[in-house]
Amino acid sequence: MDSQSEEIQNLLISGNFLSAFQMAEKWLNSFSLSEKKTPGYATAREAYIYARFLLNRHERIASVKNDYQRARMFIQFLKEFEEVRKENRIDTHYDRTLFMSVTTYMNAQVADGYARAFSGQKMYNLEEEEILQLAASLIRLERFKPALEALNFIVQFNRNNPSVNFLLSICYFNLNQNDEFLRHYREALFVKPEIVFQYGDFLPGGIFRKTWDSLETLDGSLEYRSLNYALLLEINGIYKTTRELTTDEMSRLVNDFEGFFRAYKAVNSHSSPLYPRMLLHLTRIIGACNKQADYENFELYRQKLIKLSPDTWELLSGILK
Repeated sequence: MDSQSEEIQNLLISGNFLSAFQMAEKWLNSFSLSEKKTPGYATAREAYIYARFLLNRHERIASVKNDYQRARMFIQFLKEFEEVRKENRIDTHYDRTLFMSVTTYMNAQVADGYARAFSGQKMYNLEEEEILQLAASLIRLERFKPALEALNFIVQFNRNNPSVNFLLSICYFNLNQNDEFLRHYREALFVKPEIVFQYGDFLPGGIFRKTWDSLETLDGSLEYRSLNYALLLEINGIYKTTRELTTDEMSRLVNDFEGFFRAYKAVNSHSSPLYPRMLLHLTRIIGACNKQADYENFELYRQKLIKLSPDTWELLSGILK
């Protein structure tokens, strides 16, 4: 890491935004025209943009003392920060520690603000989305046990929330509690496969990262990629067994599948998100029928899957034996 980058990071984390900006500006202006395509220039430009971003918000940061309002302010800053990165086309990081230092600083402000404002029984005064933001900030700070405590507070009232289950799974993954990780990860993707790109920076490593990366060349949206990702996890034996369904869940999946199928026939394209969504529903329906020894419906939906995707059936059949 460049020594100037390191010094700018230390200044930003300590709240000395003016000095960080002045140093970044001087560093950026030291590059000649011929050097503007080098990694060094890209890092200096990134440092300059980040320092300017925080400097422009310095007065607001200094004036807001209320812990709750301060946490909410930094949540807004995190959203604005992503917009600034997109506007300036900062998609890759030659020096990723710059990005991490700024987001760590802002997430720490969110987590500490909420924690001080709503410790103990005061947690009841937080909205669900605010608790989720608190948990996400704690996870980004690698404070997994406090994040679990915050998420378990929501579970008392809403155990089916996909965001709750997803964030719980990330905590358990990092705490090496594999069974709990798989249970909550599967639940999150069962309700909302798109949750994967909503929390893209939390993707687990190992086979989960490899599976996601294997789909990088797919044409289509992130929704399309996420649906195929959830499908591959189901049919490649990652969870080791098929998921049991309640009567209500089975009824909903069957009704949803029929609706997706009618819509799919109108577009008739494998590149439509409807295609992997149908396959995902079918694999879950077939797996549940197999568990319940409902052989009539098992065969009915097996034939539908074979007609739509013989390869998917072949992989699924391997974990139904």
